[in-house]
Amino acid sequence: MQLNLLIKLTMLSMVFTACEQASESSPSTSSTANVTFQSAPYTNDGTVALFTNPSLKKIQNFFLPLAYADVVSDFQFCITKLKVVSSVDGAAGASQEAKLGTVDVSSSTTTQNWGTIAMADGAVISEVHFEVHKDPELCGGDDFSVSYEGQTITKDLEFKFKFDPAVKVSNGKTLTLGLGKIAKAMETAKLATKFNDIEIGAYMEATVVGTGSED
Repeated sequence: MQLNLLIKLTMLSMVFTACEQASESSPSTSSTANVTFQSAPYTNDGTVALFTNPSLKKIQNFFLPLAYADVVSDFQFCITKLKVVSSVDGAAGASQEAKLGTVDVSSSTTTQNWGTIAMADGAVISEVHFEVHKDPELCGGDDFSVSYEGQTITKDLEFKFKFDPAVKVSNGKTLTLGLGKIAKAMETAKLATKFNDIEIGAYMEATVVGTGSED
């Protein structure tokens, strides 16, 4: 009798163990959405690039000489992670891998594709934060976190973009980012000869937030 009871208890324990292992090894049932990020044409003085066609730009500059800043010829950064800020609780979520590598937005008058990232389908976001690091292995040998107009830094930074209104994520969606304020911070630091690892932080305060929108 005691032997039969022991056998039954042993078999029951094995069943529970198998269930726990199956639960741990089962993939998550939550769906994901592939979201493409791109940046819009921008200026480095905080204004909006109204036209990208060179002919139209000449006309624009004739009538609105202050509406377009100098063309940026070098702006690159190495992206390794992404944070999403929920519009529900206003808190940044855990960082996720978003190894986009070197993103080159040196052609400031054209739309630039940053890459595609898998995000939680249906998530409602009000901000995205891209973590920028020095990572030569990921970024094709580039030995910097940010390169701007011929100068480089290796300091870790976050590029933040605010979506107002917030955006609901779905598969195949494209989100467009505005770099104007961030480029302006870089240009201001360069002109003040402060574009270095020690002093760049003062020009990338929490108030330096780019804009974001649905395509």
